[in-house]
Amino acid sequence: MTAGEVEVSVVIPTFNSEPTIGGTLESLARQETARSWEVVVADNGSTDDTVAVIESFRDRLPSLTVLDASDRRGISYARNCASAVSRGRYLAFVDSDDQVEEGWIDAVAKALDRYEAAATPHDHDRLNAPWVRETRDPPTPDGLQQNWFPPYLPHTAGGGMAVRREIHESLGGFDETFVACEDNDYCFRIQLAGGKLGTVEGAVYYYRLKDTIRGIFRQAFLYAEETARLQRKYRRRGERRGKAWRWPIRYWPAIARSLPRVHTKGGRARLAWLVGWELGRYSGSLKHRVFSI
Repeated sequence: MTAGEVEVSVVIPTFNSEPTIGGTLESLARQETARSWEVVVADNGSTDDTVAVIESFRDRLPSLTVLDASDRRGISYARNCASAVSRGRYLAFVDSDDQVEEGWIDAVAKALDRYEAAATPHDHDRLNAPWVRETRDPPTPDGLQQNWFPPYLPHTAGGGMAVRREIHESLGGFDETFVACEDNDYCFRIQLAGGKLGTVEGAVYYYRLKDTIRGIFRQAFLYAEETARLQRKYRRRGERRGKAWRWPIRYWPAIARSLPRVHTKGGRARLAWLVGWELGRYSGSLKHRVFSI
């Protein structure tokens, strides 16, 4: 390592996360490792006491840096700002409402000794009520999801992902124009540039889901809308979808199957996700001129 460099930089973008970032930093403060590491938090313009909570951890975290990243709103902008001032050979991304298992720093470094980038397997149980977990499918054991349209490559969430610095810099970081799904795009670009996306073994990432009906609906809508953008960006020339006539009703059977449970909170949450996704597909298809998946 060069002078001033550390092995792992934990990069945390944050915005008005006063209720949750204490748990995030607490999970990092419990890490025991012989590796050199730092925490760089990019505040995206918080108006609550987020920064005060962060500052309270200065005596418990090695080389804590708090960066003002309020010039432009967006998680990608905040991640890129923090990455730019960090000193680590490896970058490990954590969201400010999530937590990591003990041993995660070591596990990340070992994974990046082998791969250009790596996904941490997610746990949905610790931070989410049972009814909230009903909104989403269970996480995959390896932290990776296979994409079902070009470029047909695996991807992972930005939270819990880690990458070698030289790869991040060669790509120019995350694409700040994406409102959501910037992590999918980032994973695709890493692999299309020849990098291998592997798995962090021996530690999990505790992922927090949205826990309001409005938040669940809005997130699904944005994910679906930006998935249409990804589909347009990576579609292959001349490739056509079969049975396009089914496109408008693709998810309505799933919506219909969810209706009998609408009397439960979990059922309503699942319905909000499905309807949000379907409406996001329509919006994204019009906006980006594709038949969105």
